[in-house]
Amino acid sequence: MANDLQIQPKLSSSRAAVVQTTGARQYVIALAVVATIFGALYLFYARPGSAGDEPAHYANVIYYARHKCMPILGQPEVSYEGQMGPVYYALSAPVWLACAGLGEHEAFFALRIFDLLLVPLTVFLSYRLASIAKPEDKTFVLATTTFMALNPSLLSIAASIQNDALTCVLTMAISLLCFKFMQDDTNLIRKGVLIGLLTGVAILTKATAVFLVVAIPVYAIVCWRWRSAKFIAAFGSAVGLSAGWWFVRNVVLYGDLSAQAALTKFNYNNNPPPFDFREWPKLRHFLWETETYYWMPIQYYRDVFHTPVWLRSIVGIFTALGLIGAFGIVVKHVKDCLQNKTLKPFFPLFMATQYAVCMLVFIYSCARITHFAARVTFPTIIIYAAMIASGCFVVRKFKQSEKAFLALLAAGMIAANVYVLIQLNSMPVLPFHHIFSVPPYL
Repeated sequence: MANDLQIQPKLSSSRAAVVQTTGARQYVIALAVVATIFGALYLFYARPGSAGDEPAHYANVIYYARHKCMPILGQPEVSYEGQMGPVYYALSAPVWLACAGLGEHEAFFALRIFDLLLVPLTVFLSYRLASIAKPEDKTFVLATTTFMALNPSLLSIAASIQNDALTCVLTMAISLLCFKFMQDDTNLIRKGVLIGLLTGVAILTKATAVFLVVAIPVYAIVCWRWRSAKFIAAFGSAVGLSAGWWFVRNVVLYGDLSAQAALTKFNYNNNPPPFDFREWPKLRHFLWETETYYWMPIQYYRDVFHTPVWLRSIVGIFTALGLIGAFGIVVKHVKDCLQNKTLKPFFPLFMATQYAVCMLVFIYSCARITHFAARVTFPTIIIYAAMIASGCFVVRKFKQSEKAFLALLAAGMIAANVYVLIQLNSMPVLPFHHIFSVPPYL
């Protein structure tokens, strides 16, 4: 039985030490500081309302603060984000109330600062998850963390009023807790209830976190086999009790689980029509649009400026290296597993399952409901970051190449941030910037 419980790699002190050296810790702390500074610059350089959906999220926070209840689509003062789960707004409303007496501008920026506090959390969680996924490879771990810390899209989102950053932090924290819980098969019901409740909170923050409902049971099955039944039953019950009422409410009020019918009924037509994947030019544009969203907040800032050729080249080079490196890792893992050379990589499989399910839901929604922005997949963006970091394995055979890879990745992302900040500083005043003088329902 003892041997049977060695179900996934544990971080031995010798292996963990590779990525927990003083130098690595100092680098990650420096990343967190630099990321927070860049986030603060985005916070103050981006005019109120510049970020996509920020006016509607802001209106939602104000509604919660003033009415002390959840909004219903179609009622006065309710924006199209009224169909979102309540967790983010319930946490943000007290911040707005506490600062509203200072003035509306001050309360608005207090909300942005409140969201910015999630940036260092994102950095440290990214480092920890990357360390678990590949603890013996320092460059991979630091490259993954660098991408997550200095990513212009993530920093832009975290520096605005929205529920995406909190969803990312919650899903990463849940993934980390799952890894710790899956080390043994004791207290399965208690573990299932706790993970289920946290998953429910993530779903009530943003429904795109629903991919966890599939990924976590899959992880439990591959780790525990038949012993996972108790955990899965407890997990499913906890998710249903904590988040199920929200979907029942949507069905009762709007006639469907996601409230899309009400968005159409009340003419909240902020999103384009469903996407047609059958035409290659449109599909190619969709793929490139999704890829660039993972790097640059062009769409997030409403396409007011565009990605220059030199930045497109950086994206293309690192993506190509990452795809080649990730393919090589997958092939090696498959060969090792077939030859029983190593323990099966259950945690990387868990993270990959999250990304696969999230992307399938995203593609289906874009094809059948509306063309959603790619940031709805950002709760799993760390898997994309790991793919980019895998490029270090492609250049490994060259001397000092791994250090150069990490340095160039950091330099490229810093340059991208500087470019975006310059564009934000020169952005003209546009209609959606007047969120304090008109109802913020844009």
